Amino acid sequence: MPRLKDALSRITLTLIAALALSASAAQPVTKPIEAKPAPLPIDDLAEGKALRSAWAGAQYKFTPDVRAAYLAFAKAQTRHALAAAGKRFR
Repeated sequence: MPRLKDALSRITLTLIAALALSASAAQPVTKPIEAKPAPLPIDDLAEGKALRSAWAGAQYKFTPDVRAAYLAFAKAQTRHALAAAGKRFR
């Protein structure tokens, strides 16, 4: 009986693998994903320097001041990325 169980489990695994391979072969070819530009380093923007200063001033704890500085930095990064893409932020 253990041999039969072992044989059935091997057959089942083989069928699952065959189905997975056939399903993946049937998927349409898609265009490759374009790489996104890397975000700016924190010290390249004035807001990044302000964030680093707020973070150090709060003794590396997350405070309302650090949160506000982080949001300003994220907004500046977004504006820079949009400007690089030729778009505007209201």
